[in-house]
Amino acid sequence: CMIGSWEGDTRPIIDLMRRAGAPISRNAMGPMFLLVNEDGTFVTSSVPIDFQTLTVDEHGTTTVDVRGVAGASAGRWAITSPGRLAGCSDVTDSMAADAETQGPNISASTALFGAGSGEQSGVVSYSCGPDAMSTRVIMGRFGEVEFPFTRLSPPEEE
Repeated sequence: CMIGSWEGDTRPIIDLMRRAGAPISRNAMGPMFLLVNEDGTFVTSSVPIDFQTLTVDEHGTTTVDVRGVAGASAGRWAITSPGRLAGCSDVTDSMAADAETQGPNISASTALFGAGSGEQSGVVSYSCGPDAMSTRVIMGRFGEVEFPFTRLSPPEEE
């Protein structure tokens, strides 16, 4: 049931950042698009990055606006057992963003870069139905994080 085009919700990334203590005040992150092919390959779109943090202290309010893009990826996938999905990203494009900081006695712009990467692999839990799919990933001390997807293409005929 995974074969096809999907739109992934990026809110779990922002929720994870909040759990880590980031004072997120705006989330305008774009979706991720995923194409899962019958031949065991996949491709993701790049993801628009757009969020703001807001910190208030005795000196006033400081905001940091982060805008950019997280790179696309491509790789291979396989079902290893019921409810378990293995994935291997053969290539992931780099991430680039700008962080604009405004606050008392500060106005700065910082370029943020993340290098692209080669092969990365892992196994996650997943569930899949005709119109929805989700993956669940263990994210260290934050526990399990669920990433929901909505089907864009018609379901595969059985």
